[in-house]
Amino acid sequence: MRKMGLLMIVFFGSFTLAIAQDNKPSAKKDSLITLMANEACAEIIANKAKLNPSDEDFQMELGMLLVPVMMKYSANIEEFYADANNNGGVMAAMGEDIGMKLAVSCPEFLAMVTNSQNLQHETNNDLKSISGKLEKIQTGDLSYLLIKTPMGETHKVWWLGKVAGDDLLISKNAMQKNVLVEYTEMSVYYAKVNDYIMIKVAKSVSLK
Repeated sequence: MRKMGLLMIVFFGSFTLAIAQDNKPSAKKDSLITLMANEACAEIIANKAKLNPSDEDFQMELGMLLVPVMMKYSANIEEFYADANNNGGVMAAMGEDIGMKLAVSCPEFLAMVTNSQNLQHETNNDLKSISGKLEKIQTGDLSYLLIKTPMGETHKVWWLGKVAGDDLLISKNAMQKNVLVEYTEMSVYYAKVNDYIMIKVAKSVSLK
């Protein structure tokens, strides 16, 4: 049970890790990770109606769906994660890799994790705001904005869901213009430092 808890912490933390780092496994190892992530995603989709991100046992229920996949490929896991220090290290390393893959290849997983993180770790429902020049719009599986304030500080604001005024971002009409971005802060687990970090999540954007 402790191992399952560790695995799910890493799976959920991998949502953030997929944002924050770019460690790429070898080709053969990546094939295994992709195969396991695809099968895990299929299990998540098949059981989507039973999973409720607001339930206290949501992480454990999600983890139980992944156990058959891990058991199926246990020999391969031992081969590619033999350099891990102990069984806890294997679980952490494997969970991190598969979680990162799921975060960018399984929309159902990403939506559930985002929803769960919002419900569990959003520390302040009041909107905060930041204003400055929109210097960058990074789009992809996980998108973000870079805002440079008049004081010269650069802030990263994640674009993870529907943002009011997002037509300015999609069309890129706001690039290099002064904008006002409203956001909430979310606490997410970052496995690299084994701790939670605060990120800004955009809720609205407008020209100033």
